[in-house]
Amino acid sequence: MPPKREDGFGTALLARAREVAVGLGCNAIELEVDAGHRRAERLYRRAGFQPLPRSRWSLDLQPSRAISPGHRPPASLDHISLGVNDLARAKAFYDAALAPLGLVPHLQIPGEVAYRQFHEEPNLVEGFALYIGFEDPAMKRKVVPSAGFHLALRAPTRQAVRRFHQAALAAGGRDLAAPGLRPNYHPNYYAAFVLDPDGHHVEAVCHGPESESGA
Repeated sequence: MPPKREDGFGTALLARAREVAVGLGCNAIELEVDAGHRRAERLYRRAGFQPLPRSRWSLDLQPSRAISPGHRPPASLDHISLGVNDLARAKAFYDAALAPLGLVPHLQIPGEVAYRQFHEEPNLVEGFALYIGFEDPAMKRKVVPSAGFHLALRAPTRQAVRRFHQAALAAGGRDLAAPGLRPNYHPNYYAAFVLDPDGHHVEAVCHGPESESGA
């Protein structure tokens, strides 16, 4: 609205949007800004907005559905299975590397081991599971890691990320990137990266600041 420029209209509109969002219990406000629109960028920075690291592309097929704000999408995965060449070797690695992340083996069937979050309630079925092995041991064939694929696991603290990295290397993993901040994703993205004994790219990541996520 060119006639309203420099009249404080944008600042007042943002303040009102924030007031409404807080009143509705929203967790965040996200804005779309045309690339190179410096005037708008300055306005949003003054209002306390932080730039997100990636351009957003969207095709909304269900306009009426609720969309979770922020950079973390709602959970959608049930489980992932990784093929391994030596199940005993892989289990020794993942038992050690995943323990700092709170993941423990909870099911072993012929040719497979499953990991899940540790809970006091042993029969709790909700949550994400990680399987290693083969669905049919008789069909076993040499595992070749898929180019471009990597598995990122949530760590409760930054200390857990460091412990994951240390345990993974001690259990036969190979270092890809030491624990540290990756601010190109967002300011508190703290992660470490390893290769498991079969060459799978595995990451542990914590999204909280050191003061909130543990020393």
